[in-house]
Amino acid sequence: MYNEFKEAPVEAPRTTELPDKMSDLLELALGDLERIEKTPGYRVDMNQWVTEAGDKCFVCLAGSVLATRFGLRNVHAVCNFPSEVVMFKMKALNWLRLGDARQAAIDLGIPYSPVLRQLCRYVTPYDLNRDKFFDEQRGFVADLRAAGY
Repeated sequence: MYNEFKEAPVEAPRTTELPDKMSDLLELALGDLERIEKTPGYRVDMNQWVTEAGDKCFVCLAGSVLATRFGLRNVHAVCNFPSEVVMFKMKALNWLRLGDARQAAIDLGIPYSPVLRQLCRYVTPYDLNRDKFFDEQRGFVADLRAAGY
């Protein structure tokens, strides 16, 4: 069943309010991903938004927010998000996961600035090196914050 609501998998505030700033949104998602990693029955798979399969639930970076904050277990397409605002923030997180601040800004309705291009970077994929992924993403958060994003 799509958009099936269940209890949130971990101790985190159930909220439909997500940060508007890229740095805050990415920081929140990284914290939720770390919570998901420690939660039995959840697996990180950056190719799935939130997909329940048997006794496991597979989530990406954005999917960790959907599972943790909204209690969602099945979101298979962008048309299944709780709201349009959430959908665009999740799409932005997907771009941020890849290090693309420009595309994330488009989804967040942030006007283009040359600074956004300078903030873009390669981020090691989670499946290749989890620790490096988190280190590089935290550096990305710091750089976004320093630039006012």
